[in-house]
Amino acid sequence: MKNKNIGLIILVLLALCASGMLGWYIGKQQVLKEEEDNTPKVTENEKKEEEETPVPEVKPVAVDFNKVSVNEDLNYLVQVFLYGYVGDNSETIILESRRNNTNILDAKTKLKMAWAFGSKEIDKSKVYYEATPDGEGATGSLGIDFTAFKEYYKTIFGEELPSNTDYSVLGYDKDSLKNNVLYGIMATGGLEPLIAFKAVSLTQTGNVYELKTDAIYFEDALDNEKSAAYLEASNITYPESSILYHVTFTYEKVNNVNVLKSIVAY
Repeated sequence: MKNKNIGLIILVLLALCASGMLGWYIGKQQVLKEEEDNTPKVTENEKKEEEETPVPEVKPVAVDFNKVSVNEDLNYLVQVFLYGYVGDNSETIILESRRNNTNILDAKTKLKMAWAFGSKEIDKSKVYYEATPDGEGATGSLGIDFTAFKEYYKTIFGEELPSNTDYSVLGYDKDSLKNNVLYGIMATGGLEPLIAFKAVSLTQTGNVYELKTDAIYFEDALDNEKSAAYLEASNITYPESSILYHVTFTYEKVNNVNVLKSIVAY
């Protein structure tokens, strides 16, 4: 009888424990449900609105600048285009077929621009005038230390010089790169411009700048002083009839250096 009573007591205790656990579980679920009910719900429409919320557009800001100073740089650019054979010809620079709103700054143009600018701006101890691949001196020929050239290319374009670059476009079909010296040719004189790029506006979007220019052209500039005067950097006004096309230069400021991104003619 005693054992029977003990067994009964144990059953009662187990029942009480089970009842307590069940009560705790039900209470816990009720608390969780209340917390869930009190949590702000995000509706499908709200989710959709969040996904469709457009990123605020960063609009270009007009930048005040000295047109004469910029025109001086642009005149230098024209000279570089002429002497470095960067342009399509020695008169209008960019042919009509390439005035089509596309970036003309392709691999070939980048190489020629780096060559033309580099010959004037790389440390003179790294530039070898009249040097040729065969060691014979020649007027109009030039050699540039290849390491210095690669560094300069990266500075003005913000990227490494491609390893598969065809250096023959600089003027030498054979041995254009020899003993860490890059060889090419450069016009030495006699190319007077009939065209000038004139600064029109400058805008900034973050670190990116967009310079819009007019390309003015005077066929008689060589023998007409009035026409030639319009090509001077100091002249910021000119006949509308002289505008042959337009060019937009886009560049980014990186460590206070202008890194050229695109040249678009239209």
